[in-house]
Amino acid sequence: MGLQIVLDATGDGRHTFNPADDKEIEIARNRFRRLVSRGYSAFDKQSGRRLSGFDPTVTETLFVPHLHGG
Repeated sequence: MGLQIVLDATGDGRHTFNPADDKEIEIARNRFRRLVSRGYSAFDKQSGRRLSGFDPTVTETLFVPHLHGG
């Protein structure tokens, strides 16, 4: 199972997907694109590598919102 973890002001949201299911892959890919377009950075949680595109083989993807100074 793949897991997308989205950090936000309320904590984190978790979205699982089956990497063998084309429909679930498309939903996860769209979520990835939507979050990145909103300013989130995506990381492979295991390696810490920043992801420039959706990779269904990554077990856990961590989405971190853009930090704002103030």
